[in-house]
Amino acid sequence: MAEVQEQQPLPQPGTRSKDVPWFSNKVLNLTEQARKLLEEYSGIPPEKVEAHVLEVHPYPCIGMFRFLDFNMSSESYYPEILSRLKNGEQLLDLGCCFGQELRQLIHDGAPPTSLHGTDLRGPFLTLSHTLFIDAHILPPSRLLAADIFDDGPASPLAPLAGTLSVIHASSFFHLFGRADQLRAAERAAGQEGRVARFMHDVASWARLWQEVGERTGTKWEVEGRMGEVGEEVGMEELRAWAKRGSQEGLWWLAFVVRRVE
Repeated sequence: MAEVQEQQPLPQPGTRSKDVPWFSNKVLNLTEQARKLLEEYSGIPPEKVEAHVLEVHPYPCIGMFRFLDFNMSSESYYPEILSRLKNGEQLLDLGCCFGQELRQLIHDGAPPTSLHGTDLRGPFLTLSHTLFIDAHILPPSRLLAADIFDDGPASPLAPLAGTLSVIHASSFFHLFGRADQLRAAERAAGQEGRVARFMHDVASWARLWQEVGERTGTKWEVEGRMGEVGEEVGMEELRAWAKRGSQEGLWWLAFVVRRVE
């Protein structure tokens, strides 16, 4: 009989142990785009970029340098977003972590006055200014520590109600079960919401937004594509871990949700 190996439980989110598959002691994913932004936007000398990043990154849940990933600027809709921001429209980066997408937008010409970021964990927002050295460009008041489900008048997000036309939500919806995904989507749609994580494919994600539309009197057009976790350049260790454990077959979903009515 083949020996059965007991699978070790995954560390809990937020653990400070560095003995986890997603923590790396070397810069795995310092892309040319990330290096260029840190050199040109933050003014860090080229020879000091990696050392600067390593000073910021030892927080295990972001130990794979995902705070240096850029998703928005590679998408076909990016020029449209830039144009709209330059014309005064407002964007919120929901669950922005270190707000790297906001910095790329500014570097590409978007006015900081058109940008807002929010994350549940305030220390990420503080660390973002340590990483990008840009409090004089993107003021701390533009980065809000807030809970998307807090719809009270005292919420830091309350003043943004009715002012936003673009919401970026990368690495956000996967954190919740479907009921809370629906609540978050309703909040993002600008409507009042109702009081285990749920993984989507493109079809189920489109169905969720159809339900959002039915519940809020709106209509949404959904585009999406999928890819295997860890297939990105520099993510080989994460992919190998996923194939060894319970995450085998896990895919990511990139999407655009556009209001049409």
